[in-house]
Amino acid sequence: MKTHSFLIFAATALSTSLAVPAFAQTIYKSVQPDGRVIYSDRPVTGASKVQRIGSNEETLSLIPNPRARQESREEIAAERRIRERQIALDRADAEVKAATLAVESVQAQLQAGEEPLPGERTGNAGGGTRLNDVYVGRLAALQQQLFEAQQRLNAAYAARNSVRD
Repeated sequence: MKTHSFLIFAATALSTSLAVPAFAQTIYKSVQPDGRVIYSDRPVTGASKVQRIGSNEETLSLIPNPRARQESREEIAAERRIRERQIALDRADAEVKAATLAVESVQAQLQAGEEPLPGERTGNAGGGTRLNDVYVGRLAALQQQLFEAQQRLNAAYAARNSVRD
């Protein structure tokens, strides 16, 4: 009978001594940027917050922290606003570049168009020539295109500046 009691005592002592290290193990509570909470035996990489939980520190809880979830929602919303602003800036920059190219193109056409083309001169009674309405109309159309291109460029700059503010 003593042997049987001794075996029970030894088995209980052995199982208790093996269980103590498991309870004393350090656990890490890692909060992901999206608000998910992960419990592990080592810190999770990429976590926005890591908390060490030991046997003496705090009890392990599987209830998510509503404040952490709210903070993560706010962070996600802020990141979304930043992405949307960056997309708007990229679009505004692209429009400024396109409008600048349009102005430069029309300026080049206007400069090249200053020389009269065949048929744009009319003879006069004194034996000379003068520029006719075809030439004047062509230059007026190019100047109107330049004005519109400059208006587009000004609007593109204003739009980009409003996104920057």
